[in-house]
Amino acid sequence: CWGNSVAGQAGDHSLTIAAQPVVVIAGVPPAPEPVIPEPVIPQPVTPEPAPETPALPEPDETTPAPVVAEPVVASPAPVEKQVAGAESGTVVENTPAIVPAPVAPTPVVPSIAKQGALDVRLGTQVGIVRLGRAAGVRLPGSLIASSMTRARSLSAHPFTRLRVEVKVSHPRNCRNVLTSTLGAAVRATRVGECRVSLRISRAGRVDIVRSVIVRTVALAVPVINQERNTR
Repeated sequence: CWGNSVAGQAGDHSLTIAAQPVVVIAGVPPAPEPVIPEPVIPQPVTPEPAPETPALPEPDETTPAPVVAEPVVASPAPVEKQVAGAESGTVVENTPAIVPAPVAPTPVVPSIAKQGALDVRLGTQVGIVRLGRAAGVRLPGSLIASSMTRARSLSAHPFTRLRVEVKVSHPRNCRNVLTSTLGAAVRATRVGECRVSLRISRAGRVDIVRSVIVRTVALAVPVINQERNTR
């Protein structure tokens, strides 16, 4: 038998097309044995042993347990103030506010005045250089007086910015005069004392203030010598 054998028509117990005559096999073809898949048995998973917890030492009754102090957070205390226009007894709590204080500019003040003393004879004059030396200040000898009164004089250097102001407290005992080099000086006119104030100004620096107490003494008593009289 030959021909189509998709459903086993050829009789050779096959399901292929028979292009050539094939021998017919008698009997019912054996049914194919069903293929039963083998069940997959999962392998048992052995859990890893848990790490051993170290045993804590038993507390000793003689050793006290450590005390852990809890942190204390300081909170600003509320400030109570009465509301304007509210009834008496009602207050409002407000958190205190920090207001920065205004910073006042630092004034430029002269240095602390220092005082010196100088003894001169009646009728003599003391220049600015000597007055400055008595007060502890070194002044140049090229200061020329620009303005002068009996109680006040102003001397300056012709090329630099150095200025010295001279003030006399008692013009009757001491007064300002000019020297031969047009420099300012103080002359003792009466017996007594006076205070001479020196204010030294320099460009870009703080003024320096010094004072000198000028004490005037009388002339020496005439001394009679056998040869000549001297005074």
